[in-house]
This record gives sequence, C-alpha cells and structure tokens, in this order.
Amino acid sequence: VQEDVVAGVEQMQATYGVLTDGAIPTTQYFNATTITANNQWPSVVNVQVSLMVRGPERDVAFSDPRTNYAMYGGFNYTPAAAALQFHRKQFNFAVQVRNKTRG
Repeated sequence: VQEDVVAGVEQMQATYGVLTDGAIPTTQYFNATTITANNQWPSVVNVQVSLMVRGPERDVAFSDPRTNYAMYGGFNYTPAAAALQFHRKQFNFAVQVRNKTRG
C-alpha cells in the first residue's frame, strides 16, 4: 500500500556532502548509492535536499510552463503531462550534520 509521508511532495532528491582531506578541505557531493558503495556514511557532513511540492487542487485555467526542473544531484524532474494543471513550488536547502562538523 502506497502512503504519503508528507502530502503534496511530488519528488525529493538528496545529495550527501563528504569533507575531503587535503591542503584545502572541500566538500564533494554524492548520491546515496555512491556513499554506501564507498562506505563514506561516517564522513557525511551535510545533506542537500531538493523538494518538489504540488498543490492539492487541479487548476483548469493553469498549465505549468516548465517541463523540466533541475534538482540537486543532477536530477531533472519532468512532471507528467496529465499533471500540468497543478501549481508547483521547488525548495532547495542544505542541512548541516552538526555532530560531524563540531568535533
């Protein structure tokens, strides 16, 4: 049985920031598959999240002019043709994993 965790979330993508060692520490971002394959979960210091939220009501006077939404991780989201009469809002944000950055 499929069940919404949060109503209206149409798409969610996340990338995980790993702090690299080097002369100048930098953060590189990877998807969960790469993090798991390289056993890097202990090195994750932040998470970038893209959410696509869709309104609950169809608006017959509206047609979404955007056919492609760029999300974190290089993912491109294309709404289904049958769902273009819904208003959407994209949210992009980053969350710091504080226990990793504060020692």
